[in-house]
Amino acid sequence: GFRWALLGTGNGPDITLWVSVGISILIFISGLFYFRSMEKTFADTI
Repeated sequence: GFRWALLGTGNGPDITLWVSVGISILIFISGLFYFRSMEKTFADTI
């Protein structure tokens, strides 16, 4: 939590932080692949 991040005391990151990081990376990678596939016609759509 905040105490650990700011003061270095208390509990460190738990499993929920790592699950959130993993999901964020998966969403980013899937968005990157989607953008790459739509990039050719992106300007025509807008």
